Amino acid sequence: MVPAGDAAAERASELDCEAVTVPPFAGVDDSSRERATELARAADAVVVAGDVGDANQSVVAAARRCVAVDGEGVPAVESPRTIVATVDELPAAVAGVATREGEPDAMRRVESSEQQDG
Repeated sequence: MVPAGDAAAERASELDCEAVTVPPFAGVDDSSRERATELARAADAVVVAGDVGDANQSVVAAARRCVAVDGEGVPAVESPRTIVATVDELPAAVAGVATREGEPDAMRRVESSEQQDG
């Protein structure tokens, strides 16, 4: 769940991903939490950027896979069901979740072409 108008909500829209939004600076209502949890269970993966906070703990716990956005100020995510990607790598990471299911190494990092060339 993200605040309506938040950059994360806008990015989800750009990527044609459904996001559950709540009014800015408002508490999270049960209906929004339930909808977000349902979406997380049904999704191939959820995208997390930064600290998920108490309101989103149940949503992240319900997800089969997570794509965590890497970057300055973002806490380290260590989970066998998590892929770490930069903002620029995010579309490829989300698109590639289904193809990674069978890989033996559960911890992955999406490599950009710049990282591969360097």
